[in-house]
Formats: sequence, C-alpha cells, structure tokens
Amino acid sequence: MKTQFISILLSLAIGIGIGYGLCLELSPQDVPITHFEQATSTLATDSGLNRETQEKLPAQSTQTTHSLTLLENENHSVSQFDQALADTLKNEMDYENEQKIASLIGTWSDEKPQDTLRWIESHGDLPEFEQYRFNVIQKMMQKDLASAMAVIDELPLGEAKEKLVIDLAYRLASQDQTLASGWANNLADAHLKKIASEQILSYWTTTDPSSAIANISRATDLTPDVRAQLAEESGKALGAINPKTFLSNLGQFPEDLKADIASGVVSQWVNMAPKEAEQWIQSLPLGEQRDKSVSAFANHATGDAIAQAFQLAESISEPAKKLQLMAQLFSQWKDRDIASAQAALQMSNGLNNEQKSLLLSCAALQ
Repeated sequence: MKTQFISILLSLAIGIGIGYGLCLELSPQDVPITHFEQATSTLATDSGLNRETQEKLPAQSTQTTHSLTLLENENHSVSQFDQALADTLKNEMDYENEQKIASLIGTWSDEKPQDTLRWIESHGDLPEFEQYRFNVIQKMMQKDLASAMAVIDELPLGEAKEKLVIDLAYRLASQDQTLASGWANNLADAHLKKIASEQILSYWTTTDPSSAIANISRATDLTPDVRAQLAEESGKALGAINPKTFLSNLGQFPEDLKADIASGVVSQWVNMAPKEAEQWIQSLPLGEQRDKSVSAFANHATGDAIAQAFQLAESISEPAKKLQLMAQLFSQWKDRDIASAQAALQMSNGLNNEQKSLLLSCAALQ
C-alpha cells in the first residue's frame, strides 16, 4: 500500500482539477539492471531443448550404452564424440535423442570447445543447434577469450550475438581496461559497440569509479539517461566511505556529471548519517543538483529520515516532480505516524490546498 496514489502527478502540476477517483494504485518502481544481468538471466540450461518437448516427456531418459560409456570416460577423442553424435543423429530427433546430443556436446565442449564448435558448424541444420553453439561459445570464453572474440566477431547479427557481446564485454572489463576499451571501439556494428561500451562502463562504476567517470565524460554515444545512471553508480562507490569529504571535492569532476555523482553519494549517505546529508542538501542553491540530491535522499530514506525528506521535497523546482515525491513520502510517513504526516502536509508550503486535500482523501481510502 506504500506506493499507492503517487501517480496522481502531472495533471495536478499544471493546474488541472483531479477528482478523488484518480487515486490510482502505483506499480512498483522499476529497478534498472545491467546488460550482463539481462543476458545471463536468459541462459537457463546447457541443453537448448525444446520446452514443449520437455513438458511432454520424462525429465530423465535412458542413454545408449555407447553414449553413457563415452560420457563417463575421462579421456575422449574427437572421433569418439563424432561417432557417438553421428549415431544419435541417425535416429528420430525426439526428446531422448535431443538430450543425448546435449549431454555429448556439453561434455565435449568442457574439454575441447573449439572442436565441438567445428562439429556443430558442420551439422548445424537443426533448430536446437543454435542454442548448442551459444553454450559452447560461452564455455570458450572461460578458457580462451581471444578465440572466443574471433568466433563472436564472425557470427551474424542477432540476439545471440548481442548477448555474447555483453558477456564478453563484462569478462574483458574485469581483466584488462585497455583491451576492453579497444575491443569495444573497434566493433563494426554501432549498436553492438554501444551496448559493449555501456557494459564495460557499468562494470567500472563499482571497480574503478574514477576511471568510469573519466570515460563517461568522454563518451559521445551514451543517452542522457544512461550517462546519468552510470555517473550516479560511480558516485555511490566513490562516496561510500566518507561522503562528506568526497562531496567537498566535487568540483574536480566534469560539470555535466556533478549532479548525478552527488545524488549517488547522497543515496548512500542518507542511511549512514541522514542529518548530515540533510544539512549538506540544505546548503545547496535551488537547481538541478539540489533537486537530484533531494530525490536521492527521499528515495532511500527510511524511518525518521522520511520526515526530513518530506520537508526537503518542498524545494524541488519542477512542480510535477515535487508533487510526485511529496505524495510518495506522505504515503510512507502516514503508515508510521499518520498524525505527524497529516500535520506536516497541512503546514506545507510546497503544495496548494487542492493538492493537499486530494492526498488526504486518497490516504483515507487506503
């Protein structure tokens, strides 16, 4: 119930009358996630099996004696795997045989991903082989990044290549900044170049935030929203230990990133020392940096800090954002102390009487 009625925003901000019937229930706030999380969340299993077939047939199948023996042996040759796979392909491609192929390919690729990939390319006329290829390239990245980079570069454009590029960007960023940046900049496709660069920067925001900020400032293909999110994440990391000292040196950072960096710091500070964070925000002049810092404080405030956030929100410059934030905070506050929340709302100079009445009426309906 805490997130109800916050969407009664924009029309009120421009003076349009809104009835009590517009006290709508809000959806939870979307939580941004990285490209790498999006890509890896889709890698359910190594089998690549058709979901329909899995549901119709038993989860376990009986392997042929030859295939079982091969899977259990420690030392395998290319010819052994090739023969076992060839024997399986002669049969009808039902669930049992799909599972045999997936098991053989999985075991083979653990040992020799490049040999496995070559076999798939020469027999890849089945729909399931696209998933097999994807899984093998992922394993190749764990053993030989250089070979994986060459293979991915040759893949046709599509969803599979995009996910592999995201995964590769993450791995390169964790190993070598120079190599990662050079590889991303040399990608021929503009879209792949963009998502690879974003993934690399996203990784650096937590591991090397200073370098991340320098690269964010130089990047020319980032959207405003992505740029702001990356700068904010960098601020969270940079200000985690001593936010007050860090913010006193905020002037060293690029002007267009200061407000977002500061909001990242404040989002951590509010849970460490909310009173100090509030005092720092109060010292800021009205404008973008103060607005973003107030929003960060409000969105991460808990307990008694909610009352502080409600008072800070009155200084938000844009009416629609101010109403949204104050409605959100009033909803949270009234669940803790309805009398104090109502008293603060009535005394507020940030909302007009119509807006106050509407928030009180909506609260009464909850």
